[in-house]
Amino acid sequence: DTYGVSFNAYSGALDATINGELAYTPNEPYNYGFTFGAGLDGVREKDTFRAMLRSDKTLPGLGSMLGTTKPPTLIVQLTDVWISGFKKSDDIVDGSGRKKEHSVQLTTVLSTSYRYDTINPALVITADPTYKGGLLVPFVDWVFGDHWRLRTEMAFFFDFGRRTDPDDGSGAMRTHAWALTDDK
Repeated sequence: DTYGVSFNAYSGALDATINGELAYTPNEPYNYGFTFGAGLDGVREKDTFRAMLRSDKTLPGLGSMLGTTKPPTLIVQLTDVWISGFKKSDDIVDGSGRKKEHSVQLTTVLSTSYRYDTINPALVITADPTYKGGLLVPFVDWVFGDHWRLRTEMAFFFDFGRRTDPDDGSGAMRTHAWALTDDK
């Protein structure tokens, strides 16, 4: 069971839609341990709170400059996941890395369209200060008729100077889902 409340309002001062959400999940199951592999030691239940605050804004000036079909949309979103009663000794695992009490992410999305919504490029940037990593994803959705879509995208991982496994050359180690090192 998850219990939540959300709001949605227009801000004339920002000329943007502001919305938010708070959700509570009692006894949410989390995998834990590294004895048999990441998260394979069993399940621990913890009360979990999720909070989100987001702003959606259209940018008509940028659309005129880029020659888009309709104004681009800018979304800025801040999220936090809080595991209540968190203890480091619980050894809770997220993906293949250790989870922390709070997981904060800031995500920005810029999306637009060309040729009457048949070519839809976007850019997603996520910064994860909790695990000191991030992600940059440019992509384009191509629309062919009423039933066919093709998405082309690339993902670029980056870090904020945290330690990573020296044997791993992939950027995936720099995102929180793959954080194997223990920040001290």
